[in-house]
Amino acid sequence: METKQDIEDQINRAFESVKNTEPIELPSGFSDKVLAKLHAQPTYIRSMYTISPLLKVAAIFILILVNIFTLRLALSPQPTTAPTQYVTIKDFVNDYQINDANEELLTINTPPHEQP
Repeated sequence: METKQDIEDQINRAFESVKNTEPIELPSGFSDKVLAKLHAQPTYIRSMYTISPLLKVAAIFILILVNIFTLRLALSPQPTTAPTQYVTIKDFVNDYQINDANEELLTINTPPHEQP
């Protein structure tokens, strides 16, 4: 297992090797030739981010229409809701004509809004 001193020595040797590098002169026009070769090669791979401009415009148009529709719904006056109307057990018995049921049996668990 390497010790901390060995690791530091390796790091120092790596830094020293970087310091000893010297700049190199390239022949004139070398970078231009390399760039020309790179641009001359056909690229058969189509990037997934290249979408036709017409499709981009259509997508933006659809998003704008959806936003306008959403804003109209959000800003339109909301219909007023009628207050909740509770149905009593007596109304239930009268509507469905439950003759067999005893009213006392039905009113054992009377909801709080029906209590006198």
